[in-house]
Order: sequence, then C-alpha cells, then structure tokens
Amino acid sequence: MILVSMERDGMIHQEVAKKNIEAFQNVYDELGYGFPENVCGNAMCLEMTATGMTVQQQKNIEVVYRGVEVGDYYTDPFADNAVIVEPEATEGLRAEHEARLIN
Repeated sequence: MILVSMERDGMIHQEVAKKNIEAFQNVYDELGYGFPENVCGNAMCLEMTATGMTVQQQKNIEVVYRGVEVGDYYTDPFADNAVIVEPEATEGLRAEHEARLIN
C-alpha cells in the first residue's frame, strides 16, 4: 500500500488521512507485505470500518467530457466521503498513481 506523507503542501482531510495511515499500520502489522491489492484493500476496509469510518469499497464517479458523460470510474476504497485509499503493492508513489488520484 502507498503511504503519502501528510506533510505535503495543500494536504486536505488530514484527520481522515491520519486514520487511514493508522488503519494501514494495523493491517501491515498483522498481514505483513506481499499480498495482492484486493486482499490489502479488503483488510483496509474492515479496519477502517472498525474504527468508525464510513467506507465505500468502490465509489462510482461519472466522467464527463465537454458536458457529455463518457464513462464511469470506480475508485479504490473511499473513506469518509473524502479520501481514496490506494492499496497498491509497490515500494512508493509513482507518477501514474498520482495522476490517477488527481483525475
């Protein structure tokens, strides 16, 4: 899973992000690393729900281009209607991860 520092300029929803990082740490402490994204994502959803967060496994976002809906985008787990949790099995945040989250 990717952890992004809360110290980045312009970081919003810091409390939700902090809860996500704590949930990640709990999952990592119990499962370790090496599991596929779906396993990590499911464990994260369970952990976040247990801490009282509202979690949607996948949130449907309609993509609109020039006023016309061109498709649907389904996010990774979405916490407290504010933060997308990106349970990637990678060593760090790459440009394509950041671009996907910004879009």
